[in-house]
Amino acid sequence: MIQRLINRKRLARSIVSLFVILVAVAVAMVTAVPASAQDWFKTGTGLGVSKAKIAVPDLASRSTAAQPLEKTFHDVLWSDLGYSGILDLVSPSFYPLQAPSQPSELKPADWANAPANATMIAYGNLTTDGGGLAAAGFLSDVHNASAPPALQKVYRGATTDADA
Repeated sequence: MIQRLINRKRLARSIVSLFVILVAVAVAMVTAVPASAQDWFKTGTGLGVSKAKIAVPDLASRSTAAQPLEKTFHDVLWSDLGYSGILDLVSPSFYPLQAPSQPSELKPADWANAPANATMIAYGNLTTDGGGLAAAGFLSDVHNASAPPALQKVYRGATTDADA
């Protein structure tokens, strides 16, 4: 009779041990299957990807009426790019002395090398024509000198701070 009780206790312990092992395996399978069975990808900021370094020199004013509006335009552009969280803005203290106002004036090596070490440069010019403001903007990859600007656009508006 005592032998039977001892055998039952051993059997109970074996069943409990087997149950614990099965639960552990089941938990491992449940947590591992979704990660490997589903194709998920993450996007956003702060995911370990380095930010592109962009230089944003002041736009050249090509008319006297556009000169007071250049600061407004530049301040808004700088703030918006900084606020985006996906770019690292290069400090103006690292910029070369000559900033381009159009693609033919760009010297990519000056911006790609130290001290600027930029990846991209956003540049352009402001003019006024017939009472309107025209902002020509360009975005170029300074590590690929032979490539055309990645972005080029002319923005038009009234000659006011609000439109700048």
